[in-house]
Amino acid sequence: MAKFYYLDANNQQQGPVEAAELSSLGVTANTLVWTQGMDAWLQARAVPELTWLFPPAMPDGAVPPPPVAGPTPPSYQAASASATYYHQPKPDNFLVWSILATVLCCVPSGIVAIVYSSRVNNLWDMKDYAGANNAAKNAKTWCFISLGLGIVVFIIAFIGGFLGAISQ
Repeated sequence: MAKFYYLDANNQQQGPVEAAELSSLGVTANTLVWTQGMDAWLQARAVPELTWLFPPAMPDGAVPPPPVAGPTPPSYQAASASATYYHQPKPDNFLVWSILATVLCCVPSGIVAIVYSSRVNNLWDMKDYAGANNAAKNAKTWCFISLGLGIVVFIIAFIGGFLGAISQ
């Protein structure tokens, strides 16, 4: 089976990935894709191997045919395994905590926390649920790192001030 490359929302080349993975990675019918043997990048809807991912739009006023009773096709059974992500709650982005950690504790590590915090919602909206959870975890970790560094600096400053006061 062919492996595809695609351009993400930031116009960065991603891949190679299997055709079945493209929709879960946020690839739409308008996303530019490429695979070996193609002369140029094309919109995904124009690639014959991907037509099953992007069925043609129904004309205005058209009614889809009624569903046919019977066993679920294998392609839909495979997709239902990833459907468990739709029922997971959106992770906390820790943006407020990241800002507080930046202002009150340690600016450099707080900025890293803010960067990870700002990625959570975008990744979730692009249906990259694992990436969103990972970004939330990293934001939380950097908040704690910032808090820890802030406490260490405070203790060192307190001890330095105390030692300076008793030496006079």
